[in-house]
Amino acid sequence: MKIRAAKDEDLDELRSIYYESRLSHFTWTESGQVSLIDYDQATVDERILLIEEKGAIMAFISVYEPDCFIHLLFVKPGYEGKGLGSRLLAEVINESRRPLSLKCISKNQQARSFYESHGFSVVGEGLDVHDGPYVVMEKK
Repeated sequence: MKIRAAKDEDLDELRSIYYESRLSHFTWTESGQVSLIDYDQATVDERILLIEEKGAIMAFISVYEPDCFIHLLFVKPGYEGKGLGSRLLAEVINESRRPLSLKCISKNQQARSFYESHGFSVVGEGLDVHDGPYVVMEKK
């Protein structure tokens, strides 16, 4: 397995992972509200790293670098629990020279626990018009 920067030719597979993961895990979102092109809109101007093995992408993370903001971290359904998200998160943490932040939808307790286990703590909260309440987390 290797971590690398995403390339243009990865777009279809990244869209698919984003779409499938949201349908699988974001149970509070109606399936009609999710589309493949949501990935494109969600990752504008973001740095994307991915993990691949034998040419297959298994997970990705996106970071809006000017704000050191982790926007997305998705693991392809069927590859969860193998440490892929932890590896990507560790890569971003190791590369960052400033504190990192992220938003975590309050309904997504699994994600919140994951980030807390990696040293993130809640520093605020807000309300998203589509996904509802969220917490802002930070790692110094």
